[in-house]
Amino acid sequence: QGDAPLFLNDDNDTTIPDARQIMAFVDIGHGIGVQVLQAGLVLDIPSRGVEIMPERHAIAEILFSGVAEYYSDPPNISRIDMRRSDFSAAVKPDAEGSRDEEMRRFLLCQDLSEEEQAGLVIFINNAEDVFGARSNDSANQVPLDAHLAELFGNMKVGGRMLTLTDLTSYLERDSWYRRDVFELGTRAVTWSIQSVNCYMLTKTRDYWECSNPKCQSKAMGDDGRINVVDGSGKLQTICFICGDTTRPNTRKRGRRSPSKSEKAKRKK
Repeated sequence: QGDAPLFLNDDNDTTIPDARQIMAFVDIGHGIGVQVLQAGLVLDIPSRGVEIMPERHAIAEILFSGVAEYYSDPPNISRIDMRRSDFSAAVKPDAEGSRDEEMRRFLLCQDLSEEEQAGLVIFINNAEDVFGARSNDSANQVPLDAHLAELFGNMKVGGRMLTLTDLTSYLERDSWYRRDVFELGTRAVTWSIQSVNCYMLTKTRDYWECSNPKCQSKAMGDDGRINVVDGSGKLQTICFICGDTTRPNTRKRGRRSPSKSEKAKRKK
C-alpha cells in the first residue's frame, strides 16, 4: 500500500492546497489509459488522453472497448476520448509554421463549458526528466517540459496541471499561479518503491505585474498588467512598459522538495 501522501509546501506557507472538484481530466501520455478510464468512469466527467506510443495506445483502446462488458448497468462512456498523437504539435509549430489547433482545443478542453475548463486538471508523468533536457528538439533545443509550461499558461484561471517533474523553471514570472508540492509516498508508482514528488500548478490570474520598483506600470492600474500569454498563446516574460526582463522566479531547474525522511533529519 505504501505511505500516505505528504504535503510539502514551504514551512511558512499555511494556506490550503486547491481542493476544488475536478470538472474535466486530461492525461498527456496516457499509456494504457488507466487514469483516463478511472476519471471518466468514477468521477463521471469528460476525460481525455493522448499517447504517442502506438502499442500502449492499442492496449488502451482494447481496455476502453471492453469496459461495458464488466458492468451490469453500462456506464456513460461518451465523454471518454483517447487519441494517439504527439501533444507538442498543439504548442510548437511545424516546418510550415502551423500548429495542430484541433489538438490544442482537445487538450485545453476548449469545446467544454467555462466551468469545466476552470475545473480542468491536466496530468503528465514527466518523471526522471523524461520531458526535460534529454527530450530537446534538435532544431531549437526546446524541451517538452517547456511546451507543457506554455500549455499551462493557456489554461483558464482555476485550471490545474499535475507533473512529476517541476515545471516552474520554465515559467519566468510566478505571480500568476500557485505551486503546491506533495510527496506521494512509497510504492505510489510502478517503476520505483521510493517516494516521488508531485507538483501541482494552479492558474490564479490571467496576468502578471512587473516587479521592477521603478516601472510606471503600478501607476497605470489595470492598463499596467501584462497578459500571461500573448495573442498567439506564447508566454510573455518581458514588461512592455519598462522592458524589464528580470526573473522573479528564483526556483532552479531540478530543485526537489525534501522528502519526509530528509525533513526529519533536518529537525534533529
